[in-house]
Amino acid sequence: VTNRITEGQHLMSVMEDVFKRALDRTPIDRQESLREAVAELHNSWEQLTIDLKSVIAQLNTAIARWDDFYDNIDKLDAYLDGVTDKLKEKYDTKAELGEMKTIFERLKHMHSDLMGKKNELDRLKNEAAELSTWANNSNANEKITSL
Repeated sequence: VTNRITEGQHLMSVMEDVFKRALDRTPIDRQESLREAVAELHNSWEQLTIDLKSVIAQLNTAIARWDDFYDNIDKLDAYLDGVTDKLKEKYDTKAELGEMKTIFERLKHMHSDLMGKKNELDRLKNEAAELSTWANNSNANEKITSL
């Protein structure tokens, strides 16, 4: 679209040059209507350019939101995989109280980290719902549900 805008600006410039030449050959009583038509065309072109730039900016913002969403999902997924691996570890405490306390503290710390990640997960759920609504597609919601 951006390339076509440049092409359109060039064509508009060529059209204005042709208009100036045609205006010299047009009877005076019809020149005003030609000027009005070209002015209207020029205004329409300017409005189209503004609207297109606005839409392109909105699309770029939406793309950035999707990218951030998927990056955050990947980070959360990697974190959860790491926690799962840590929880699968076998602890050889040899029934020593000090080692058991250390393991308990480590698990308690993991639990508090997981509770902290719950807020992030809730935020991602809200973002997924909004993005899914925009896209009329439930892929984002399915990604969150799979976590």
